[in-house]
Amino acid sequence: MPVPTNPRLAFLAGALLGTLSLCASTTLGQSGPGSLDPLSARDAFLAANPGSDVLEIEGALVRVYGNAFSSGDNAVESAERFLRDHATMLGAEFGQLMAIGPNGDGTHVLPVSYDHGSEGYRFSLVGYTQHVNGIPVFRGDVRCLVRNEQGYPLVLVTNALKDVRAFAETFTGKAISPAKLDLRKATRLAMNQFGPGAKVSDGEQVIWAGYEDAVAASPRLAVKFIVDGTGVFDRETRQKFLYVVDAASGEILYQEDQIHFADVQVQVNGVATQGTGADICGAEASTPLPYARVTYGATTLYTGVDGSLTIPNASDANLSITSTVGGRWFTVNDVANGTVGSLTQSSTGGALGFTHNAANTAEDQRAEVNAYVHANYVRDLALSANPSFPTIGNQQNWPINVQVAGTCNAFYDGVSINFYPAGGGCANTAFSPVVHHEYGHHLVNRAGSGQGQYGEGFGDVMGVLVTDESRLAVGFQNNCSTGIRDANNNCTYSATNCSSCGSAIHSCGQLLSGCVWDLRNNLAASNPSTYRTILADLAVNSVLLHAGTAINEQITIDFLTLDDNDANIGNGTPHYFEINDAFAQHGLPGPELNYLDFSFPDGVPSQVDPDGGTQFVFAVTPLVGTPAADSGKFFYRLSGATSFVAGSVTALGGNSYRASFPALDCGAVVEFFVSAATTTGINQTSPLDAPVTLYSAPVATGFSTPFDDSVETNLGWQIGVAGDTATAGQWTRVNPNGTAAQPEDDVSADGIICFVTGQGSIGGALGEADVDGGFTTLVSPAMNALGGDAYLSYWRWYSNNTGAGPNADTFRVQISGDNGTTWAALETVGPAGPEAGGGWYFREFRVSDFVTPSAQVRVRFIAEDAGAGSLVEAAVDEVALRVIECEAGGIPADLNGDGRVDAADLAVMLAAWGSTGPGDLNLNGTVEGADLALLLSGWTG
Repeated sequence: MPVPTNPRLAFLAGALLGTLSLCASTTLGQSGPGSLDPLSARDAFLAANPGSDVLEIEGALVRVYGNAFSSGDNAVESAERFLRDHATMLGAEFGQLMAIGPNGDGTHVLPVSYDHGSEGYRFSLVGYTQHVNGIPVFRGDVRCLVRNEQGYPLVLVTNALKDVRAFAETFTGKAISPAKLDLRKATRLAMNQFGPGAKVSDGEQVIWAGYEDAVAASPRLAVKFIVDGTGVFDRETRQKFLYVVDAASGEILYQEDQIHFADVQVQVNGVATQGTGADICGAEASTPLPYARVTYGATTLYTGVDGSLTIPNASDANLSITSTVGGRWFTVNDVANGTVGSLTQSSTGGALGFTHNAANTAEDQRAEVNAYVHANYVRDLALSANPSFPTIGNQQNWPINVQVAGTCNAFYDGVSINFYPAGGGCANTAFSPVVHHEYGHHLVNRAGSGQGQYGEGFGDVMGVLVTDESRLAVGFQNNCSTGIRDANNNCTYSATNCSSCGSAIHSCGQLLSGCVWDLRNNLAASNPSTYRTILADLAVNSVLLHAGTAINEQITIDFLTLDDNDANIGNGTPHYFEINDAFAQHGLPGPELNYLDFSFPDGVPSQVDPDGGTQFVFAVTPLVGTPAADSGKFFYRLSGATSFVAGSVTALGGNSYRASFPALDCGAVVEFFVSAATTTGINQTSPLDAPVTLYSAPVATGFSTPFDDSVETNLGWQIGVAGDTATAGQWTRVNPNGTAAQPEDDVSADGIICFVTGQGSIGGALGEADVDGGFTTLVSPAMNALGGDAYLSYWRWYSNNTGAGPNADTFRVQISGDNGTTWAALETVGPAGPEAGGGWYFREFRVSDFVTPSAQVRVRFIAEDAGAGSLVEAAVDEVALRVIECEAGGIPADLNGDGRVDAADLAVMLAAWGSTGPGDLNLNGTVEGADLALLLSGWTG
C-alpha cells in the first residue's frame, strides 16, 4: 500500500537516498563468506523465502520472482540488500557489480510503469553492470524491479550475470581508455570480412564470458568494436557488425549484425496517407506535423503535437519563414535526392500555412512526410507509457533516412531508421507499421536488450500498439488486401526452434506479437475504455526488464509483475486472467495461481516419531478464491512409494486443521502435502505444485554424526594406495593457492584447509601442479554406517575445462561397504558440463542405495589425466556421515534401525558373533546364542 501522497516525489527521494548511499564507491562491496555454489545458494534462498521462485532456462537462472524477497528504506537499498546476500545464486560476486544501468543511458535507477492518475511511477528499476578490475563483462548485468511503496519491496530480478569468479581471482589487468587502446591487432581478422574503406569505431576492453548460444570455453580479456562498410566480395551492400575478439590473438569470439532488416516491406502511410496501409492503399489528406521545425533568421521554433505554434512579435516585420520536413526529435534525410521538402513564405502577421507534399505527385516527398509523422506517433506512445524511457525523451534530431538505395526493405542499424523507395514489386516502405517496427528496434536497443527474435517481435508489437490492428504492413507487396505478417496468429512456443511458425527470427517474433494481440482482445472485453493504455503500459515497460534475444516464459512473468498491485503475483494481479490466457494460448503460461494461502502456525515437522502421534496445524485463508468449509486434507507416503495415503485430519474451525501422522517405519523418509478446495471447486495444494514438490521429514528418534571431517586435522586419509600412476598433481591436504582452475579457499567459512590435487606456488602459472600422467586417489578412513539409515555427504571441486584440449577427463567418486575390498560408483563428473569448470558443489547420498551399510564404509575420490591437453584440478572438503537413529518403541533387536527385525539384523549379529558390539542384546559382553534367541523372538520379517 503506497504511503507517500506524491508518488513522483517519493520516487525521487527514494532514488536519491539510494544513490547517495553508493557515493562512497562506484563498485559495490565484497560479498560475505560462504558464497560458493550457485545451486546451494539458490536452494537456501528458496528455503528462506517461501512464495518466491526462480526461473531457469537451459541451466541458467534468468528470473527471481513471486512474493517480495527484499526491502529497504529506498529502492537502491532494497536491491543492494538482495544482491549482497544472494549474488552467488546469480553466479557472480557482489563486488563485481557497479551502479551503472544496462540501459542505453547507463542510468542506475529508472522509473517504470507511469501512473497516469497520480503522475508518478509504480516501480523503480535498479540496474547494475558487471565489471572485473573496472573492465565490463560483456552484457553481464542484473536488473532489480522494486515497488515504490512502503518498504520498497523487491519483486523481480532479471539476471544476465556471467560466472567469472574464478577468472577474477587471477586476473590482474586494468582498464585502458579507448584512446590508448591499440586496435590494429584486435581488428585484423574482423576487417578481413570487409572491403576497402570500412570504418572502425573506438574499441572497448571487455571480459568475454559467453553470450546466449555463444558459449565461452573460459572467460578472457577481449576487445569490443563496430565495423561499418561493405562486404569483401559484395561491394554494393552495406554491412555493419559488432565484434568481440580475443585481446591477445584477435580471434573473433562473437559478432552481431547491427543492421536489422524488416520482412515487412510495405509502403508507409503518414502525414499524407491515411489509414495503416501503404500509400497505394489509402487516400492522402492534410495531417499535422507534430513537433515540426520552423525557422526565421537565426531563430528556430517547434510546433506542438497538433502542428501549431505562435511566433511572438511577428507583425512588425516582414519575416521570411521556412518549414522543412523534420523537427525537434527527428531529422529526415532524402538519400536519393540529397534534400528534403522545404517551403518558405513571408508574413507580416495573421494566419500562415505550410503544406508539404501539397501536390502529392512525388514519391519521395510523400515518403518524407509519412515516415516523419509515424516516427513521432510511435515515439509519443512509448513516452506516454514511460516518460523516463532511457534516451528517448531527450534524443533530438535522430535520423530518418528515406529513398535508401534498394527496394522491398527497411532497416534499423543502431543509429537511424531507413526506408526504401517503391520498386521490385513493393511499395515505398516509409509507412506506418514499418516505421513503428523499425523504431521498436530502437526502443529495444535503448532498453539494453539484445535484438534477434525478440527485437523483431517487439517491433511488430509497437505496430499493434499504435494502429490497434493485427495486420502489419498492408500493401507492402502492392496488395492492399493483405499484410506481410499478422499478430492474430496461432504461433506457439517451441523450446527447440522458438515457434511453431518457424525458427527464423521474424517468424519467431510472431510469437510475441500473437501474445500481445490476444491480450489486447482480452483487455478490450474486460476494460473497453482503457484497454489500449493498459496494454501499452505493460508492453513498453516490459522491454526494460528483458535481457538477451529470446522469447520465452520470462516475458509472461514480466507482464504479470508489472501488472501486480501487492508485491505477490502468486495471488493474482488485476489483469492476471487476461494476461495468462493470452500467453497460454501461445504456449507461454504464467506461474500457477495461488487461489488459497496455507500457513503453518507451529511450522512443518522436521522429524516424525516412528511410533506415530506427530501432529501439525495448517490454516487456509482466501486469496483469489474462498476456501470451502471442512475441505482441508493431508496426504503422505514413504519415499520411494508411488501412491499417497490420506492422513488423519481434524477440523479446528475457521478453516484451520490438525493433521496427524500414524506409526511409520523408522529410518524411512515420509513425504507429504496438504490441500483444500475453493467454494468454486478448485483444488489447491501446499506446496503449490505438489506432488512434484513435497514436504519431507525423516522418521526417526534422533540423528548422530559418527564421522564429521572438516579436513582441518588429519583423520587418517590415505593417498596413493590404489596403484596411483599420476606423475604430478597428487592429492595433498593444504591451504590451497588458487588458480583459474583450483580454489583459493576451502568451502567452510571458519576453516582454511582442504584436499587438493597438487599445490602450486603463490601466483604460479595455470597448470603448474595439475594432475599429469595418470590418476591419483584419495581414500577416506573407515566410517561406521550402522545404527540407522546413513547418508554420506561432501563438497567437491573439479576443473578440466582449460588447457589445449579441454573437457577430456572425468572425476570419479566411489563408495565401499567392505573396507575397500570392492567399490561402487557414486558419481562421475565431466568430461563437460557446468560442474566440470570449477566451483564448490555439495552432494549427499544414501549409503544403502549403493552398498550394504557396515562399520567399515569408505569413500574415495579419483582425479585422472587421461585425455590429451586438459588441465585437471580437483578438491574435496567437509566430508560427513549422518545416521538416522531409531531407539524408541521397544525393538532392541532392530540392529540396523530400519524399524524391522529381519535378515539384515541377523547379518549384523553374525558379523559380531563371539565378541562385544552390535547384537549383544542381553548386554553380557558377548554376542552369542542367547542374543540370537532374543532376536528371533522379535522377528518381523
